[in-house]
Amino acid sequence: MTRKELLALIFLSLAMVGILLVLAFIFLRYLKGLRASMGEGEQDLDLLKEYCYEAMPKVKKRRKAVRIVKKTLYAISLVVVSALLVFAFCDKMGWVKLDNKTLVAVASGSMSKKNPSNDYLVTEDLNDQFPTFSLIWVEKVNSADLEKYDVIVYKNQQGTNIIHRIIRVETSSSGTCYVTKGDANNTEDTYKPKAEDIMGRYTGEYIPVIGAIVLFVQSYLGMVTLIALVLGLVMLDYFTNKTADLREARIKLLVDALALSEEEASTITEEELEERYNGKKEDILSPLVASLKGDKD
Repeated sequence: MTRKELLALIFLSLAMVGILLVLAFIFLRYLKGLRASMGEGEQDLDLLKEYCYEAMPKVKKRRKAVRIVKKTLYAISLVVVSALLVFAFCDKMGWVKLDNKTLVAVASGSMSKKNPSNDYLVTEDLNDQFPTFSLIWVEKVNSADLEKYDVIVYKNQQGTNIIHRIIRVETSSSGTCYVTKGDANNTEDTYKPKAEDIMGRYTGEYIPVIGAIVLFVQSYLGMVTLIALVLGLVMLDYFTNKTADLREARIKLLVDALALSEEEASTITEEELEERYNGKKEDILSPLVASLKGDKD
């Protein structure tokens, strides 16, 4: 990682942390205001009407199904984002391997088409090109099995993955090296990889488009974004549950104070509900009953 990339990563990380802290502060202020307004009875009638509406059999079943869907979607989102984060970390550590094959994301279009100047692509009938942002299957291979016109993945002097075709094999006293070139390029690669630089050979199979996601996940920006998403999802779930707990606690207090059964709630009219609430309002808002007005979580 260059110094510029490191500074950009630090800045981005601090920005993400700052955004999460601001959101946490806003949520905490909201919860504090919600607790205070509930303790003063500002939402009592709305909460009671909501309870009575949800007590209706059809609505009750529908709300239950919606809650299950929401929890399922949250769990799936958290698992997917966490899995992508683990994948990105494992990839950075070089642990992403499947037996003797591995998937490699294609970041450039150097193998996406045939450059007319590369006449060997036509004469040798080489039609194994693949588009940018593909995921290609790469297999381990011994250097002795590599042949001219094989598409290989190797690391250059900067440690960057290069996916190009062997167009010539050169042997000297210092060993064997491979001259490579992208099918869409008109010049040979300046770096000539040796056997130890080569990660594997392209099998001819690829998955389109998905590579774009993998490349983003593999980047430092992607990893920071995924960490922020995981923390954001956990934080959102926490504050959503806290808000729901406050509402449920207040509704329970109101229902108990009004001696309102679930069966009665599903049939009571709004006028009857308001009349019953107004008759108990003074007792409900008294310091002994309005426990949510305190500093209870």
